[in-house]
Amino acid sequence: MDPTARRGVLRRIGIVLVLGMAALAGIKQIQSREQLLTNVARPIMKVDVNKELIAWLSDHEFLCVTTIKEEAEIKDQKGAQFHQIWQGSADVLNTTAHSRKHLTGLANWMNTTQKFPTREQGGFTFSPDHASILWNSFKRNGPYQSSTIGTNISCLDGTQARTWEEVPPGMRTFLDSRHLAYIVRVEKARIGQYPFVLVIYDLQNPSQDKTLLDPVQVEAAITPITAREYIRVNEEFRADVGDASSVAIETYRLNDAQPLQRHLITLPAGAELKSAYVSPQQQLVLYHLIISQTSPILTWLHRLVPGFACTPTRSAELWFSRADGQGMHEIGHEPYTMLSQYSLADRLEEIQWLPNGKQVSVTYQGKLYVVSAEPSP
Repeated sequence: MDPTARRGVLRRIGIVLVLGMAALAGIKQIQSREQLLTNVARPIMKVDVNKELIAWLSDHEFLCVTTIKEEAEIKDQKGAQFHQIWQGSADVLNTTAHSRKHLTGLANWMNTTQKFPTREQGGFTFSPDHASILWNSFKRNGPYQSSTIGTNISCLDGTQARTWEEVPPGMRTFLDSRHLAYIVRVEKARIGQYPFVLVIYDLQNPSQDKTLLDPVQVEAAITPITAREYIRVNEEFRADVGDASSVAIETYRLNDAQPLQRHLITLPAGAELKSAYVSPQQQLVLYHLIISQTSPILTWLHRLVPGFACTPTRSAELWFSRADGQGMHEIGHEPYTMLSQYSLADRLEEIQWLPNGKQVSVTYQGKLYVVSAEPSP
């Protein structure tokens, strides 16, 4: 090989090496930005996220409803089509004692009535003493017909179970362990008409259910509820914060048309907010984000060599802040790949606050993790 050709080959090899080292540096820069969630979280147990729904009863116990057979229209061995009903199990798992207690009564009621919980309907809500649970369920009217949504409530042992079909939109809240309040706002109330209708369900004695229409009665019954302050994340509220996305943390009372307070939160660059979760004590907000990033080094290389690919990396991340939006920082992240878009097991799922409001649980790749979410001093 003549000297000129040799120098050309060496030059090309040098360029390739420089580009390769720069690319590795850029990738390393992105990957080392924060620790992986699975490195900072504590694994608890294996979970099949496609079949199991969980809800924390205490800081060391959770309810797990497992689907054994999906409700579906299937064919038998002879090709005849039939309706397979849902079959499942309900258990309480203790993460400290590593024990499992089967809830025979609750499982039997779900199986016989087909009032089983679904992932799409928001999970469980517990009474103050965690003795009763409330959830929504689908009722299929036929293989080719629409479905209706039912509201279900039951004690953990399966007793005092009740269900309501086609309940109008409203706010449900436990007044105490025995009474469930269902508050319906009258959107087009006439002048002088009280804007709320209040239904109080007696979970132990259905004959004691009450529907209150009289303004004086409703006001007296609803005041303890409307006086409570609660916060929510308003994804639709935007402000001019440059290229970054923003959301607002707003404090409300039930009867407030406008928020008592609003704190604007600027999300990290390239972030898309998937969900936000307020802690049980209304003190912290957890954010599930999908963040796209491109290394500045890779961007520079793409400009230098247009043929060099400059593909952003995506990650699923958990961040949290205080209720006023201060102290926002990342808990941890995991890669968000093409597989994550189609597989429940390969993305962050079952994201929940534990009752203590200091820890968060999440499932990822077949495991249930718990991670601390305490703010910095």
